[in-house]
Amino acid sequence: MFGCSDEIGLESSVLPISIISKLKTEEGLEAANTPVNTVDHSEFDETLIEEKNEKMKDNRINKIIAVRTESVVNLKIQVNHTKEASEK
Repeated sequence: MFGCSDEIGLESSVLPISIISKLKTEEGLEAANTPVNTVDHSEFDETLIEEKNEKMKDNRINKIIAVRTESVVNLKIQVNHTKEASEK
């Protein structure tokens, strides 16, 4: 800025002062900047997708069962009406 190169030091980083004071080498700095707990989000996402697909499958099966049950009830009603009409 203003014709000079910017100087960025450790004090302007997001690392706590307690960690900065313990750093001795660049490798230590890299290790401090590297997240300790890296989580593989793809496995988590796959699990969520599988659970969602399983729920959708269960819902679809339940809908099919409900529609078939309703069809059986309606067919029985139709049979009763047909029997009554033929007996007259």
